[in-house]
Amino acid sequence: MTSRGAEKMQNDTIGVDVSKDHLDAHRLADGASRRFANGKAATRR
Repeated sequence: MTSRGAEKMQNDTIGVDVSKDHLDAHRLADGASRRFANGKAATRR
């Protein structure tokens, strides 16, 4: 919020599939997808 009113926010739907080796994220609005490693070294970034 600002002193003159609320800033417009976008509502996005994001899905995350969790597996032992990786995380898959997908944004519904534009179809963007990304895969992330799922492990101790990856979470330290």
